[in-house]
Amino acid sequence: MIYLINKNTDPAINHAIEEYFLKETNEDVFTLWRNKPTVLLGTNQDAYSELDIEYANKNDIKIVRRLSGGGAVYCDLNNMQYSFITDMERRPSVNQFEIFAMPVVESLKKLGLDAEFTGRNDIIIEGKKISGNAQYRYKDRILHHGTLLFDADMDKLASVLKSRPLKFKGKAVKSVSSRIGRISDYVDDMNVVDFMDYLSRSIIDFYGISELVEVDEEILNSSEKYLEKFKDPVRNLGANISEYNEYRIKYPFGLIEYKIKTIDGLIEDINIYGDFFSDEDIISLRSRLIGRKLDRGELRIAIDEIEISNYINGMTNEDFISDLVDMNKGA
Repeated sequence: MIYLINKNTDPAINHAIEEYFLKETNEDVFTLWRNKPTVLLGTNQDAYSELDIEYANKNDIKIVRRLSGGGAVYCDLNNMQYSFITDMERRPSVNQFEIFAMPVVESLKKLGLDAEFTGRNDIIIEGKKISGNAQYRYKDRILHHGTLLFDADMDKLASVLKSRPLKFKGKAVKSVSSRIGRISDYVDDMNVVDFMDYLSRSIIDFYGISELVEVDEEILNSSEKYLEKFKDPVRNLGANISEYNEYRIKYPFGLIEYKIKTIDGLIEDINIYGDFFSDEDIISLRSRLIGRKLDRGELRIAIDEIEISNYINGMTNEDFISDLVDMNKGA
């Protein structure tokens, strides 16, 4: 494994570097990096539902849609992201999230912090979320990345991320800001750079990393082919669909949002959003549904040859069909 020293703070560049190492190298990589004020949007999320886009524009907060699923996170130069890139067979585990998060948890514990991995993808300290994690798989390779909230601008975080009550169904807290914590609240005499230095040393020791590589012009040039999509506002924001019928439901594996346009009982267009994780591109699922009648028999035929859980991890085919049928009843 190499430790990749990345001093870039442009989120588009940072995600292009990740994709380059994932798709064009066989390297095992660990890296820490920071972004200028940015919202990193999960690949399946609806930007217009999740974010105050006008506030983001007024406050020079970039919006970048990452490769991985999961929820939206705000980051700035006072917090950081970490990434592991490796072959999946080298990290066999029932819980692929936990195995990558555990070295970070152990590093926090060495500082005397009551840290633990919990739920589907969170690291918490004393019940407060300080890290969310997400993954993207490419062939036999896996990219695992997470945010570490050291000390971000909480006013901007609370303003740019919309608080959506359905997300907190079954939780004791009712807003984004009340649910999260900052590592800086639990450590003394340490700023974000100090913490990054500490964490890098801790992870280097954990894995016995001996090779340190700094991002240079060669790496940047190799990553450039992946850069444009992370800068593309059309991809990052997606379409603002307001005239479609909408249906939202919260599952243990994430929030699912359906937006469907029908004509004479047939699906003319469908969009599926949410903070769920997926192994397959949701767009290929959409193509199976367009032109189909919104009834159980027709929908079963449409998805008979596939497993919905590959597109929405944790969901069964029957739950998916029931959602669409229930949505049609309420339209």
